[in-house]
Amino acid sequence: MPPSGGDRKAPKRRVPDSLRRRNPVSCDRCKLRRIRCMRANENESCASCFGHGVECKSTMPRKQRLYGSVEKLSVRYRALDALVRGLFPDEDTDQVEVLFKLARDRNILMPSPDDETLAPEAFSQTSPPAAAVSSQPDADEPPENKAHDFLQDPVQERMIPGPHRILQYVGPSSTSDFASIIRQLVAKLNWAALESRERERERCTVKQATGNRALLGRKQEPQAKHEPEPPTSEKQSSDENPIPGETTLRQLLIASLPYRPGPDSDTAPSSVLKDLLPQRKQCDSLVEAYFNNIHSTFQVFHRVSFMRQYESLWRVGALKAQEPGVGWICSLFMVIILGANFLGEEQCPDSLSIQNKYFKLIRERIDSIAFTASLENVQALLLLQLYEHNSGERNTAWLFLGLAGRMAITIGMHREGTYKNFGSTESHTRRIVWWTLFHFDQSIAAILARPTIIDNKEVNVRQPDDSVVDGAGFPEGFGEQIWVLVDITARVKRLAASISARYADETALLSSAVHVNQLLQELDAWKARLPPQLDPESPGIPEQHRRTVILLNAIYYHYKSVVTRPFLVCKVNHQVDCFLRGDKSPTLSPASSTTEMMSRECQNSATAVLDCFLRLSRLGLLEGVAWTDFYYICHSILATSMGALGRQSDVPLDAENEKIKSKISAFIEIAQTMKVAPTYKVFCEVAFALANSVGLGIEDNPPEANATNKEVKIPAPLDSFGHLNSPSGPFSDPSYSGMFTFPPQQPVNSAMFPQGLLNWSLSGEMDVDWSLWNLGNNGVDYVGYNTTLQYPGAYDPTERFNWPS
Repeated sequence: MPPSGGDRKAPKRRVPDSLRRRNPVSCDRCKLRRIRCMRANENESCASCFGHGVECKSTMPRKQRLYGSVEKLSVRYRALDALVRGLFPDEDTDQVEVLFKLARDRNILMPSPDDETLAPEAFSQTSPPAAAVSSQPDADEPPENKAHDFLQDPVQERMIPGPHRILQYVGPSSTSDFASIIRQLVAKLNWAALESRERERERCTVKQATGNRALLGRKQEPQAKHEPEPPTSEKQSSDENPIPGETTLRQLLIASLPYRPGPDSDTAPSSVLKDLLPQRKQCDSLVEAYFNNIHSTFQVFHRVSFMRQYESLWRVGALKAQEPGVGWICSLFMVIILGANFLGEEQCPDSLSIQNKYFKLIRERIDSIAFTASLENVQALLLLQLYEHNSGERNTAWLFLGLAGRMAITIGMHREGTYKNFGSTESHTRRIVWWTLFHFDQSIAAILARPTIIDNKEVNVRQPDDSVVDGAGFPEGFGEQIWVLVDITARVKRLAASISARYADETALLSSAVHVNQLLQELDAWKARLPPQLDPESPGIPEQHRRTVILLNAIYYHYKSVVTRPFLVCKVNHQVDCFLRGDKSPTLSPASSTTEMMSRECQNSATAVLDCFLRLSRLGLLEGVAWTDFYYICHSILATSMGALGRQSDVPLDAENEKIKSKISAFIEIAQTMKVAPTYKVFCEVAFALANSVGLGIEDNPPEANATNKEVKIPAPLDSFGHLNSPSGPFSDPSYSGMFTFPPQQPVNSAMFPQGLLNWSLSGEMDVDWSLWNLGNNGVDYVGYNTTLQYPGAYDPTERFNWPS
């Protein structure tokens, strides 16, 4: 029988009491961060200070501790209290101030009065929030001066299917909703122009095509059921040539990352991590590819500090105490992934294998970086969300970006007062990371029409110094101007969300013209107040500031087009209705002068955005991977192309449309020659398709395919208008993908792209249907999405290492 409670022996201490002692004194930096100070001896720098390149010093007094049990301390306190009361019977010794006064009169050294624990009563009273006070109406304001607040009106909100058929929220002022409206207008023109004879022929064609697909499906069914396994030789070849260290990779990382050697182990942690990396030459090339192509635009590192720690991994005889954290290791893995992704299989034959390998490792250890706040974890999350966003997993990227933002706020990166606790190098790194996070958050919020993660009213951190920025820097005064612009654009997004659904009712839309004009005036006033160093037309702008200045102005024009976009949609919708009724309906009147003016403002602003990015392209500063340039480009192409809906083909383009056509054609050629992330390729396909269909894209006359049977060619429903070449409604047949002529592209092997990503957008020739974003369904009945699309290499829920978005 096991011994009873009274007979159980007390466990022996591993270290005898006589040999127990406190740890060596921690340095000031580790004390402030409350982290373990690890060093070989007191005369050497600790691992944390060495890794960040700061001086390791111990000047702060050591914390005084009281040892003893609760009972002994309680008796001690009562004895001291009775002694003080007896010595000073006439003093109110219950007050702490009195005790400090008595000690001060007698030259007795006392602890700091700030070193105390607040009583619970101190947290029982909370001051009312400032927003609640400021939101109260002014009692003296006359009722006639109170205009209608459009921000209080209900907003039409809907969910759209994501990459894995998961419904996601996208705001009503998003690009997806804008494209949905365009599709409805296209559909209205298509269906109204179909004659009865053409509809009958269309039904016959669709019926025959359906029969052919059914027959083909029956022929291929046995093959699908008995799909052969990959050849054994392929399996052996993949096993014979693994990436270095792959056999022990999973065991090491699942068991412990980072590796903590035992007390008797002579293996340095850096050597264990080194075994997980590719060969030194290949690893150096991947890190170099990242810093040469992505880091200058998407900055999350102080390059010198990062490379110092990276080089220490390969140094012989590295200190055991210099153990990199999980966040830094995952950041290094993401650098390798992004470098391999940028190089591609043309320059790095193992690109896909490298991405898959390290992406699985990071996802296995995501809990280690998601539930602990640190600068290194913020860096890893930012790189992870960039990879997810570029791969098409925008919802997953949104979640990781939000986690990074919350974590950055948790460690005080948004408040300038917290930076005094850090050295100069770490302070610069924190500022660089914060401003990258802030700007990318603003861009993603514009793409998805969602709220920003960061409330700019709570932020007061200053911009990074140009001396520590490796890529695009920040001109003097940029921080003050961007905060003003962010405040205006936040109201632009809210107003656009409120009025976007009113395009069909011009009267209701015109009631918001006052508010739109007010925001336009605020934007113009902001532009007029820009200092010379933020004006792209000013001479002598440093090369380091050119991209920042041009991008700032592009954002200004973008939001001018967003706030006036509902009026452009209203005008085009009016034109379509007039065309369908043959201008014979007495109920239709020409669009108002206000609608015309706002529509012109929208198109002019969108054209100005294209000019900004064409200028970046000429300077070699256009980004297709590391930033959201192509989102702004595609939105502007949609806006400029939309005005040409309904234009007759026999009417030549005017001078203005000829200029727009040349700019759109230039971007189509740019997108074919430069590296563009998959998520932006999807945007480009939709935008270029609309531009080509209205005659503003590249004129391409591909050779006609050889007909297998003799059929009468059915003309396009609006062939006389020369801008819609689809023989059916754009959403009549989900499998039909030939509605628009797309720019010619080289077929891409689907094996080049990692599983779990939206590689379907890059496999084969990218004929993208308008149903890509469910663009014709404004309701919640998603009957057409009940069947799962068979994407090449799509997400498999049974696969261990693929995470759903």
